[in-house]
Amino acid sequence: MTKKIFLLLFTVLLLSIMFISCKKFDTTATNVSQPGTYTSIDPILGQDYKLQVNTAVGNGSISIGIVSGTTSTPVGDPETIDKLYQEKGSSNYSFQTGVMSGNFSILSTDQIKISFVRNTPPYLSVRDIICTSANNPNP
Repeated sequence: MTKKIFLLLFTVLLLSIMFISCKKFDTTATNVSQPGTYTSIDPILGQDYKLQVNTAVGNGSISIGIVSGTTSTPVGDPETIDKLYQEKGSSNYSFQTGVMSGNFSILSTDQIKISFVRNTPPYLSVRDIICTSANNPNP
């Protein structure tokens, strides 16, 4: 009998630890607190292509595209991410669609850091790219 009581208490203890340690993930979409157009400092593809992130699209969405040379016009169609999720109390955002998943952080008023993976052709994996806004005097 005491073994059954001990086993029951042990099971209740384990379950209570699991329920206490589980944290609810907030699935409410949000807007970016620092809207703007950011371009990568260094090329990401070859010598001439840079990453451009536009966080001022509106309605809680951003666009991610590739630009060529010194032009700010994207090559092809930029990918629009329509739902962003923010970790409470931080400047970190995450996103996931059927095509792309990733995250970005606002480093300062004119810099962000972004990482993402494109899961459909053309496949692309970008890790820890620093992008600056057009307002930055030293891009």
